[in-house]
Parts: sequence; C-alpha cells; structure tokens
Amino acid sequence: METVILANVGEANLARFMPDATVVVGGTIAGTQGIWRTSQDNTPVLLWEGRPSWLDPSPDGTRIVWWNGSGIVILDVQSGSTSLVDVGTPPVFPVDTTFDPLGRQIAFTWEDMRREPGPYPNYVATYDMANGTVNVLLETQRSIGGLAFLPDGGHMVLGMDGMYLYDIVLNLTIRLTGPANQAFPQVDGSGDLVVFQSLTRMDELGRPLYRIHLYRFSTGETLDVLGREQYGGPRPDISPDGRTIVFVRQPILQ
Repeated sequence: METVILANVGEANLARFMPDATVVVGGTIAGTQGIWRTSQDNTPVLLWEGRPSWLDPSPDGTRIVWWNGSGIVILDVQSGSTSLVDVGTPPVFPVDTTFDPLGRQIAFTWEDMRREPGPYPNYVATYDMANGTVNVLLETQRSIGGLAFLPDGGHMVLGMDGMYLYDIVLNLTIRLTGPANQAFPQVDGSGDLVVFQSLTRMDELGRPLYRIHLYRFSTGETLDVLGREQYGGPRPDISPDGRTIVFVRQPILQ
C-alpha cells in the first residue's frame, strides 16, 4: 500500500528514515527550504533552514550529514547547529555521503574532472570523525551514484552501471545487477535487502522515467517495487526492519 506522508514539498531531493521511523526530507515547505522531519502524525518540523544536498542521518539519529560544495556538513539534530569538515580534495560535483553503521566514519564519493583527458576517475573515501583522517578506499572509472554500508561495516553497495557489492578489506567489487542506469542504494537492517532507483527510459519529450527496484542478497532476485514509472528520481530508502520504503514522488507531467 502506498501512503503519502508529506505533500506539496517543493524541490524535494530525497527522504531518509530516522531510527525512530520518522522521516527527514530535504525540500521546501510553505516557502521555507531546509531539512524537515515528520512527527508521529506526519506534521513537518523544520530542523535546519538552508539548501542541503543528499542528506544521510547517523545510526543513532543525533546527526545528519551532507555535502555543501566546500566540505561535509554535520548537523546536530538537537541543537540545530552545523559544523563543516574540510576533506581536503575539492570535488567538481556534489558528493554522496553516508555514515558507517557505528556512526564513527563518514563515507563519501567524488568525481575528479581536473584530470585531462577523461574518462574522469571516481573515488570512494572515508572520513574518521575521531582523528580527522581521510582514507581513500577505491578509485574507479565508473561514475558512482550513491553508496550505502551493509550492517557489518566491511561492505558497501555502490550505484554505478548497476549495483555493486564492494568489499572494503579485499578492495574488490562484485556486480549484483545491471548493466543499467541505477543509483542511490540503501540497505535494510538485516543486510539482505537493497532498494535503489533505476532510470528506465526517456519519454517522447526526452524526460527521464524511473522505477524503484529491490535487490535481495539471499536469492539474487531483483523486484520492481511499485510496478510503475515516475518522473523525477525517487531516491528511495528502506526502513531498518525492511518492511517500508520511503521515496520522493513527483506528479505525472502532462
């Protein structure tokens, strides 16, 4: 069953579950742009005013992280204050950021277009919040569209030309799905389910159409969650218990 939890959100970029099953959304409500959190009755509460990029909550829900073009922004949910982490390498495009399962490291990606000629290298790195060090884990010529840790903290799912499992210790990637234009993976608490978006085709006016897919590690199967397409990237998330998916839905354009 599909249920609308927030309506009339302008410029919504994505929605993410908090540990208490409320949802945080980056977007504009009633003319105010920022990070909004649903209450238990789905009333939106403003946590921070501004323009966030693709945000990610910490495992304990006390912090939210995103990239702002100059560094990694960390929002203290309780106080509303932010701090900026300079990771040292200025990427050309906004990076994807995500906390590790213990909330001690922030993984992030970037594409370095300063190297000539292309194709341009893409990177996955971690920022250690205890000692402030940056560790580059992976360099690839594939464009990376999103990443998510598995609960064991030793593996990630990367969105590239399909979904890939990345073993951090072995520095090894294994294709799970594709090849296809798939991005923004998120993993449930069991580590078995991966939800992601797929750009399936362009309509007759050249506008992209997306589907939400679910990959199951235990069987290797990929499911079409809604059985329909939508305009605008849904950038879905899955609840820790694997029973609910939240996503951004845009109305069908005429």
